[in-house]
Amino acid sequence: MAMKQIPLTVTAEQAATGTDLHVPFAGQTHTFRIPPCSEGDLIPAYVAGQEVRLRVIIVKDRSLSPRAQRFGRVLGITAGVIGVVLVVVTLVTMN
Repeated sequence: MAMKQIPLTVTAEQAATGTDLHVPFAGQTHTFRIPPCSEGDLIPAYVAGQEVRLRVIIVKDRSLSPRAQRFGRVLGITAGVIGVVLVVVTLVTMN
């Protein structure tokens, strides 16, 4: 009988250093000690007295690149300036 495999998602930092993860499973929260690992590694664990394998899935960093962050700041500042200009023009033309 094949060993049950459970996908376990970790960040790149957690995979590099190892971590303790608290995972809800089978109505209970289990704490798993994850050693430093790589994508696809199988880590043995025990759940309710049964041995399972945790298959490591490393999520990619989803933060914006510095260029995208700068573009977002410039876009936000530009929108703010345009908004202020529109308010000033509206107030001046009303008088």
